[in-house]
Amino acid sequence: MSAIEIISEIQKLPVSQRLLIVEKILQLIREGSDKRETDELSLASKELLIDYETDEELTAFTALDSEGIYEKE
Repeated sequence: MSAIEIISEIQKLPVSQRLLIVEKILQLIREGSDKRETDELSLASKELLIDYETDEELTAFTALDSEGIYEKE
């Protein structure tokens, strides 16, 4: 069934059912978008992990993690 045919069929429905269809479609779009963003972030973090494990310049300041933080008065 083509998009035009689907729209034609939807136009025949009562407004309440049309709204339900719109809500469901928006929900599906949001879910797909969220998953894609999560997958992209996961892939990027995996790619950077190798750099952080092998490039000491990227982690040089972690040596200061155990230092206390004091404000100047």
